[in-house]
Amino acid sequence: RPTKPVQPYGSSSLFHRDPRWWDGSDDLSIWLADRSPPSAKHAFLPFGVGPRACVGVAVSFLELQIIAATFASSFSMEAAGPDEPRPIASVTLQPDPGLALRLMPFDRLTVAA
Repeated sequence: RPTKPVQPYGSSSLFHRDPRWWDGSDDLSIWLADRSPPSAKHAFLPFGVGPRACVGVAVSFLELQIIAATFASSFSMEAAGPDEPRPIASVTLQPDPGLALRLMPFDRLTVAA
């Protein structure tokens, strides 16, 4: 038991390589959705948590939104699946069984005048 106040700290770099949670942690394919082990559901903290969390987390999420919007604005999108997706209520509304999209670059589209 500590006799002085202590500040516990966990290294996300070590945490993300812990063999208890990640089998073959230096194999980058473990980050693919179908390869992620069930034990790792809450074992991924890329930005940390709490008052010592990464100050760049907000910037990273803003960058992701800008990249996604830029990418999406370059394409015309239409449903590609055979069935109309069914909305599933969760914390957010999600399509079931997912949403297949066909992307057509705008430079390939012919625009009627």
